[in-house]
Amino acid sequence: MTNRSFDRVAGRADLRLGAYQPVAPINVAGLLLGLWRGKWIIIFTVICAVILAGYYAFARAVPSYAATTTLKLELADPQLSDPAFSEISPTRLNTEAAVLQSRHILEQVIDTLELESDPEFNRYLLPATPLSINGIRDRARALILGQPAPEISQSDLRDKTIENLSNMLRTGPEHGTYLLTVTATTTSPLKSQTIANAVAEAYLADQLRARVTETDASVARLTQRVSQLQQDLQAKEAAINAMLSAGQMTDETLFDRLSHQLNDANQRLDEAQKSPDNATQIAALQALQDRLGAELATQSEGLIQLQQLRREAQSTRVLYTTLLAQLQQVQIAHDSDTPTARVLSAATPGRYVAPRKTYILAIAALLGAALGAAYVLLQRQRHIQSDTLAGQADWPVVAHLPATAAPKFDGSALHCPAQNAANQLRTAVLSHKSAAPAQVIMVTSCRAEDGHTQAADVLAQSLARLERSVLLIAAESMPQSSPCNNTPTIRDIIASGDPIATPDHQEGVTRMRASAPSECPADLFSRPAFIQFLNAARTLYDHVIIVAAPICRFPDAAIIAPQSDVVVIALQDRKTRTRDWESAQTALRQIAAKQQPLIVLTN
Repeated sequence: MTNRSFDRVAGRADLRLGAYQPVAPINVAGLLLGLWRGKWIIIFTVICAVILAGYYAFARAVPSYAATTTLKLELADPQLSDPAFSEISPTRLNTEAAVLQSRHILEQVIDTLELESDPEFNRYLLPATPLSINGIRDRARALILGQPAPEISQSDLRDKTIENLSNMLRTGPEHGTYLLTVTATTTSPLKSQTIANAVAEAYLADQLRARVTETDASVARLTQRVSQLQQDLQAKEAAINAMLSAGQMTDETLFDRLSHQLNDANQRLDEAQKSPDNATQIAALQALQDRLGAELATQSEGLIQLQQLRREAQSTRVLYTTLLAQLQQVQIAHDSDTPTARVLSAATPGRYVAPRKTYILAIAALLGAALGAAYVLLQRQRHIQSDTLAGQADWPVVAHLPATAAPKFDGSALHCPAQNAANQLRTAVLSHKSAAPAQVIMVTSCRAEDGHTQAADVLAQSLARLERSVLLIAAESMPQSSPCNNTPTIRDIIASGDPIATPDHQEGVTRMRASAPSECPADLFSRPAFIQFLNAARTLYDHVIIVAAPICRFPDAAIIAPQSDVVVIALQDRKTRTRDWESAQTALRQIAAKQQPLIVLTN
């Protein structure tokens, strides 16, 4: 392999290896911290879910009561000695459980208890309210198809009642036993008891009717067969008697005598034929032989028919006797028919089964916690977080301003969180590594609500504490309560040619507006006169802080940044969206390539 081929193979291997990016490990600690920071949201969702579930469970849900009847299947024949024939197979148990919910059983229960007149089983008895599912469906059908609700036929009503009753029943065998259970669940304990017992009674009555019907059919079939066999036996015995009378044969001795006589005649004929002088005797013996042979043939054929008739008569007599005995047994069993099952335990008034309030509240609490945690994690994913911001940008987070007003540096609270954050911001700005000293400072943000105005004011006051002159320029529309609204504008100073106001060392911070609210600040910042204004401000003031409009919405920051020594961007913790921050990073990398922006978080 040449070096060039080896390089190509190695290059392809590098590409393949580079295509597989390692999966970042899950930050379990950060995940738990995010859930802890959103604990009040999770608690709120849990409380709301429990309240809603409690209202449903205790006020809206209809209680359900279940009653159970237990049946025992009887063995087919307990007298059998072989236990293999006395056991009930699982198939039969499951079949009988299905029979308990069969249509003809349920129809008997419906007719007995008149369930078609019960609104719980026949919803058509109650008018459909406008906000119910049936009412909405009827209105939708009338609106779309222009047809009113169809009339319910009696067969449809019966089918729906059977379906509702079947849905309220639960049948099945008890594992390892010959027991069947019928459980009815309704909104009334007495109704559940009545239905469970009625189903068991209908099943037992149906089993008894089935056995009686089967026994009657067996008796009729056996009676007809016995009567036919009796007639056949009588006919065969009559034929035997007639044959005996016609052939005068009472037994087989006559056939034997004829055989001996024929043998004697044959011997005498053979002896007579040895003497030719006995022609007359030979003729007589020959006639006797012929007569005896004919009688013997006739007797032989009759004997064969007689034996066949006797065998047939005997077979008919045995079958007749057997079926007659079976008929007598069936008739005896018919008089003592019992169901193949019996009620082992009748249903008592139904027990409360639903709604299970404790479970509902517990599940609601879990669902509420899951929804709250999902919302917290989604917000954590969609918005920047102070604990994960360091991994989303290469720029340092220099301070975290609390959600309080700008601190008053009067010595009353030297160690308050706001003052400490202001000192951290000031230190980061003064120690910022840039080509020029941190004299012109631009403060911007992603959104107007991110607190960049508060950060600029805190920074200005903190720098003023060092006995430095600070010029604070509001380059965006300020709230009506802002002190900058009553100050002259840069546009007016440039237009009039007046000098810049000298620093007020008592106040420490000189405030100024860029332009009137009705004017476009970008037009001012793009003029060379603004650059001249900044140069003049550099000579008079130690620091010039420019509060620029949000970088994601206005071009002001992009115009001011090249003239700034330090760029500070304010982000609101858990409020600034991640996609806005990504857009701001892209813009800052383009306009502030020479210096590294500083990040300040606000609450």
